[in-house]
Amino acid sequence: MVSIVVTGCAEKGGVHERFVVPGFPEIPRLFHLATYKGEGDFQKDSALDVFIGEGGLSSKNMFKPYGVAAYEGKVYVTDTAQGAVFVFDPVLKKVSFLGDTSPGKLSMPVSVAFDSKGNAYVSDTRLKKVYVYDVNGSVQRSIGEKDEFYRPTGIAINKDLGLLYVVDTLAHNVKVFTLDGKLAF
Repeated sequence: MVSIVVTGCAEKGGVHERFVVPGFPEIPRLFHLATYKGEGDFQKDSALDVFIGEGGLSSKNMFKPYGVAAYEGKVYVTDTAQGAVFVFDPVLKKVSFLGDTSPGKLSMPVSVAFDSKGNAYVSDTRLKKVYVYDVNGSVQRSIGEKDEFYRPTGIAINKDLGLLYVVDTLAHNVKVFTLDGKLAF
């Protein structure tokens, strides 16, 4: 098993210890590989940035990370304060975003999950919908008719059954949809 630490308000350039869980003398099962906080993790600092100690001044960092999922080597993190999903690609050493532009602009994304085709489903508690983004990051559709959700939060996908489970926190229930957005039960 692998651990990736996601931080919000961390300072750039901080020392991050590598750790394993459980500790010695047990056999380690979790290994810390990396800590991600934003675009600055993969940008080269200019000489001026290094000199004044403010590397990554123009980069967008996470402020309030909430939900996390991994798909095909990328780490997806919802940020409820930034209103976007950070997509960390450690292989290409870059950060991209889901839901940061219209159409499909997010307001308060909470959870993210993936179907078998690689579509990302993102619950937005403020907009009271679940948005579906394709592998290129384009919004395909939204799930949730007017007043269908009070506050959609956690989501999960059963790939075998083709079902999306949405926790509606204020309604105190779980709504189940087909992946094309039809309410199943």
